[in-house]
Amino acid sequence: MSLKRIRSAHVASGTGTAPVPRLRSTLGSGGNEAVSVPVASWASRLGDDSRLEGKLAPQLARRIEEEILRLGWPVGRALGREEDLATRFGVSRSVLREALAITERDGMTRRQRGPGGGLLIAAPAEDVVSSMLGNYLSLAPVDGLHLLQAFGLLDGLMFQLAARRCRREDVSRMRELGNRELADDVDPVWTRAVQLHAGLLTMTRNPALQIFGSALAYLGLSRFQASLRGSGDADSLAFARRIVSLRRGQLESVIGGDAAAAIAANAQLGSQWLERYLATSRATADTHSLSADDALRIAARIAAVFHPEQPVKRADTLALQLQQAILGGGHRDGDRLDSEAVLLQRYGVSRGVLREAVRYLERNGVLRTEEGRNGGVCVAAADSTAAARSAVLLLRFLDMRVDGLLEFSQDLELAAATAAVQRSRQHGADVLIPFITAIDAQPDTADVQGHMQRLYEGLAAASGNPIFIVFVQILGGLLRVDSRSTTAALVAEYTNRYRDYLSQMRLVARAMQDGDDSLARRELLLARRIGGLLRPHARPPSDLLEQLL
Repeated sequence: MSLKRIRSAHVASGTGTAPVPRLRSTLGSGGNEAVSVPVASWASRLGDDSRLEGKLAPQLARRIEEEILRLGWPVGRALGREEDLATRFGVSRSVLREALAITERDGMTRRQRGPGGGLLIAAPAEDVVSSMLGNYLSLAPVDGLHLLQAFGLLDGLMFQLAARRCRREDVSRMRELGNRELADDVDPVWTRAVQLHAGLLTMTRNPALQIFGSALAYLGLSRFQASLRGSGDADSLAFARRIVSLRRGQLESVIGGDAAAAIAANAQLGSQWLERYLATSRATADTHSLSADDALRIAARIAAVFHPEQPVKRADTLALQLQQAILGGGHRDGDRLDSEAVLLQRYGVSRGVLREAVRYLERNGVLRTEEGRNGGVCVAAADSTAAARSAVLLLRFLDMRVDGLLEFSQDLELAAATAAVQRSRQHGADVLIPFITAIDAQPDTADVQGHMQRLYEGLAAASGNPIFIVFVQILGGLLRVDSRSTTAALVAEYTNRYRDYLSQMRLVARAMQDGDDSLARRELLLARRIGGLLRPHARPPSDLLEQLL
């Protein structure tokens, strides 16, 4: 059962309140137009300079995705046949197929076989966003502490909302899932644990939390699965069964409306998980490698939950192996991988498989290709900006509800503040500099929301948690309302109100510098209240637009 199947695409808030406006997509209304876009109208030949800017496939994928956005993302519209596209772009069929593999991974296109087939614009689903974010985070410098902080945030909010919004049909469905007999194999038992987690996310009736929680589950699967061996490993099976048992108990607490008990049980889960994760990390760090069998096992487990209808490709398993070699080998930005010939021999794959895996990692910002005499494939730092941008585009298309974003954003900011204080205690107050610098920066009165977003990005940066950083970037992109067309009177009002807001944020920073995380959280809540009319986290964008425009 996939995450997509276990939850509905768009569920009502379930709070009993009046409907909250949705964030209307700026990408067009979509639809299923049975209209083809003439290839000649958009698919122009890649220039000679393109070959000097790196590999062609990622550039071509970007060109295709830009065209989809320009068209307003009309789902189902045909963009052309492969042979026509290859001719118009002036690339080989192999380069084109590499590019299409990227756009398919991003959930923007699909290929249809047979007469009238070709490249079609796809409708992105929640699973696509979750997988994309999970892919990025699995390649980012996320450690065990970062994961525990993020799971504490997401699971805490999940249990509170699920306990408040649990319905009768949820009880019967989730108990039926939880009470099924467990197999004597790690894979189905672990999949059951993930399904129970996904079902609890569904009960929150908060699509934003479902997507971010699923992305974190994807990250946990990709990072943790190396420690779970096959059915012959009794220790792995026993551990997986303990997780399922714990989730069952949390489900019963949620059904009974006792979110506190479920959250308390999560602390037990976290300590067990971290102990095993750290042991696994040390073991894999000693080898810097992941066998093809282990990589296939991990890829299959991820696919069983997120992509049950798609076969596991050799390029997927190779990408996991390369990723482990990069993370476990201590490679830094700019370090060059071995030559293509060496990699082909080491991993025993075809050139096409190797290049597809490399393009995939390039797309996630983990690798980059440098041209020239001393060029080659180099390690790169994972780019949260690119991941956040893609997520914002997909989430806007999915018509994300404002109330779900508001529920999630407050807890995220409070968790980031707590993590930043804890980090400053260990590494010194200098870690707070990104947040303090953002506060002291001179704001543009015509774009106070942009300045406020930079404040919260500085807060996330101070936490040092890559998960918090990309989540804050995504929420900022989704909730941002352009205020540059305000009148002079409103600018003056904004200036006065924003001065009060910044004064309150300085109190937040002072509490953090003093190492008082409880006071920092309190001051942050007061800052959000003062900034209510300025920041769309506190009011629906439709209301804010009526004031500003």
